[in-house]
Amino acid sequence: MPRPATGKTPTVTMRVDRDLWVEFERATGKGRRNEVLVEFVRWYCRKPGATRPRRPDTTNRDDTERAA
Repeated sequence: MPRPATGKTPTVTMRVDRDLWVEFERATGKGRRNEVLVEFVRWYCRKPGATRPRRPDTTNRDDTERAA
């Protein structure tokens, strides 16, 4: 059965280790994870105008945060 038109992009589920997902949220800022992932997928698929997402500066993070 086709999905009804909602005007929204369909949701995609992915599996990511919980600790890695939490670290990713800290690195991107809450609420920006989707934006960064979409930007990466567009760049990875070589879409016109897509640029590789910038990774956060790690100089302000301590070693325990990086290891967490």
